[in-house]
Amino acid sequence: MVALALRPALKGDSIRFVGYIGDPFIHKDIRAKCYAATGLLEQVRYSFVNMMLQWFVAGQWPETSKGHKHTLVVAEVYRYFFNTVVLLPSLVGIGLALRGVRRDPALAVLAACLVGAMIIAAIFFGDPRLRTPYDPVSIILALYAVAVTLPAWRAWRARRAGNTPAPAA
Repeated sequence: MVALALRPALKGDSIRFVGYIGDPFIHKDIRAKCYAATGLLEQVRYSFVNMMLQWFVAGQWPETSKGHKHTLVVAEVYRYFFNTVVLLPSLVGIGLALRGVRRDPALAVLAACLVGAMIIAAIFFGDPRLRTPYDPVSIILALYAVAVTLPAWRAWRARRAGNTPAPAA
């Protein structure tokens, strides 16, 4: 987890921001200071850390809410289930859905939504509250990946064993 450690570019817990929050000139100045302090590779690492925060590191929101002792257990069990069972197949599903955009554009749109969430996390900040609305999309893409890869894997095993698989009905 050392690679995921937060190392603030400006060596503080906060950034002093005086003025309108949407002022592009202030943002440009802060970005320039950050790039000067860290360089491009560290900024790329920040993007990676932000995505990992969204998917692996940060806990779900009930961690500090009133009565969190009951909800946090459920949230943590779900997080571990999601990370171990859903995440990898959903990433495979993204690739398969984007590759088959002409065959099934609806799945490609779902995959694009999930890719967009990852890009937003990489650029800005990763947070489970931003990811959780996309969890059903991840589950759909994970199931799609399993539905596509499992028959292909079985056919590959049958070919290796010298058997030809029975035609699909």
